[in-house]
Amino acid sequence: MTDKIDQAKASSVKEGRVNVMDFGAVGNGKTDDTSSIKNAVQYALSSRLPLYFPPGEYYVTDTIIDIDGAGTNIYAIKIYGAGISLSTIKLASTTATMPIISAKDCRNLYIEDIGFLGTNKTGVGVALGDAVRKAPCTHSAFKNVYFSSFNIGLDYKYGWILDVYSIKAYFNNTGVRVSANAVNFYGGAIANCVQIGVDITGISDDVSDGVAFHGGTVEANGIGFKIRLAGDVLLTGVYMEGNPNGHILAGTDHGDVVQSVTVINGNMAYPNPAVFDRVKYVKIEGINKYPSNRLMITENVEYLSLPPTKYNYNEHLYASAEFTEVRGQNRQTMFPWYSTDFSSIMIATPSNSAYYLDAGKSIRIKPEKNGLLSEHSSNLTGNKAIKHQSTYGDTFNGLQIQIDYAQLPKEINQWSAVANFFVEPNTTYFRRFVTVNYTDKANVRKQYNIYNSEPTQASIDEFKGRWVTSTIPINMHVFYEQVSDYASIQSISITVANNARTGATGNEWFVIDKLAIYPSRYTQQMFTENHFSTFKPLEIQPQSIVTGGLYLKSTPVLPMADETQRGRVLLVEGKDGSAEKANLNLTSGCKVNGSVIITLDGTPTMISLTTADNTPIAVASKIRNASYSGWTVGGTGTIVTFACNTLGPKIDPMYSPVSTGASGVMTVVTQGATGTADILYTCMRLANGTYAWRSLEN
Repeated sequence: MTDKIDQAKASSVKEGRVNVMDFGAVGNGKTDDTSSIKNAVQYALSSRLPLYFPPGEYYVTDTIIDIDGAGTNIYAIKIYGAGISLSTIKLASTTATMPIISAKDCRNLYIEDIGFLGTNKTGVGVALGDAVRKAPCTHSAFKNVYFSSFNIGLDYKYGWILDVYSIKAYFNNTGVRVSANAVNFYGGAIANCVQIGVDITGISDDVSDGVAFHGGTVEANGIGFKIRLAGDVLLTGVYMEGNPNGHILAGTDHGDVVQSVTVINGNMAYPNPAVFDRVKYVKIEGINKYPSNRLMITENVEYLSLPPTKYNYNEHLYASAEFTEVRGQNRQTMFPWYSTDFSSIMIATPSNSAYYLDAGKSIRIKPEKNGLLSEHSSNLTGNKAIKHQSTYGDTFNGLQIQIDYAQLPKEINQWSAVANFFVEPNTTYFRRFVTVNYTDKANVRKQYNIYNSEPTQASIDEFKGRWVTSTIPINMHVFYEQVSDYASIQSISITVANNARTGATGNEWFVIDKLAIYPSRYTQQMFTENHFSTFKPLEIQPQSIVTGGLYLKSTPVLPMADETQRGRVLLVEGKDGSAEKANLNLTSGCKVNGSVIITLDGTPTMISLTTADNTPIAVASKIRNASYSGWTVGGTGTIVTFACNTLGPKIDPMYSPVSTGASGVMTVVTQGATGTADILYTCMRLANGTYAWRSLEN
């Protein structure tokens, strides 16, 4: 054996590399090559020669490469093969944390053209650094490396400066986990991972920072990117598709802290959400040719840059991030050219004509058939929302802002409109469109739509009952390119509406609280000039009982109705319903043949017992094996659990041993309750001069 190793060492020196087959590795996928490869690794580290895996599948049962500088930060080695499908290392292990390669307290680890295979999603492909963050792996690079069927493919626990080119991580629980600094991924694909494609994390006082993905694909994972504890994260040119639980979930868990996330020039395919919660700065630019995707921005985000420029729309002018849900707060952006918060509302005499809501007649709600403004709208002043209730047959239920073209700065040909509105639960259809009103060369008044967006039904359903912010492009270049017969332009109309084209049923309504217009040159520069989009509360002076500026929790204890509350709109959050749950604890077995009775919501079920069921466990088993309509039964040992399949109050469950002697105690664990719906309230001035809160649903 010594002679063979000496021969292998001599061959390695001659070839300038350590060939694992020279040290006895077979690579047939069956023979255990663990010991042979460890001998080769030992020599490669001592001689500082590259470690080479010729074509083959190397079957191993333990960590084969364990580099540990033990406080000296040693130089690592180059590990390479003949290609990711030609040279593979397969780990046979049922331990979730065992890696094929472990490298800590070292630098300059280089891995290229090799594949790592796990078994039934256990083990780790490559682990870098240590979890207690005392032994880093630094200044390293991977190129054309494959991970499959591991618990975690690549686990970078601690360190800095790692460049990864063309990684492929398929069919793992988690494809890549990063808890390190200055990590760059270029290209590659992370797909079909059960839980998370890319997990960016750290510890509370040492987060991952400077993590960037340049291009590549992240698709068909449970979650695409999970960003938990991080400094600056950059995703540029990343294609995300089919991550059902979310393309990006940033700062969504309790305890998460994320400094900034920037997403530039990528795609999000299929209607999977991107959620930003405990993130200080968010910048999104140039993504998504699928308008049905949802961006959720919560009140915990302090600064948002979402410039709705031509770079944020595809070739059909669909908004890149068409709907942005803003939980509990208004999204307001610096430098609006035009903005209305409906602070000067005037109501015209009700008729079938348009209703102008300000003295300049530039804002109107326009029902086309017998539409009447809600009585609540007439009393709304200040920075408040307005509401229109449609009646049967209305074909327009929404708001139209008309801007005099003569007032627009002529050096600007592209603006962006931001509309904040509430998608009411009965909505069947809604759209945003921009119309140029002009006169042609024959002095005929005409109209031309430069933007017309209609969401999918799935998108409508997802946004029902939510406040959303919609970005709308106003691109005059489209008009100039498509319309050649215009002589003069009178105005530009921006319309936000929701209901069916065929006419409303009478149940639809529309609420909007702001529409603002920004020159795109400002929105493009917001991030670089430190002029960020910021969130402001919906109410001017939120009360202490208001959570997040909009939602009132639990019991709707509204503020005192007076002049200061006039026109204020509050959403009282309803209560979730609950299903009845009960536990039966058997304390003795059957002593006399007979039946026990289980009564669920007033319906009795008899279960036959014999003296053979002479233990509490045996009786519990018999009860669990019975069928109970509308209830799910479970439990172990002497405990039987009952859970109703429907929400709402129920008659308390009961247990009777009758004459069997099989004693037991039935206890209600959760009382069934009916849920309540969310209700919008506004403060109105009544005819007698007093004030009162009134539901907008009535």
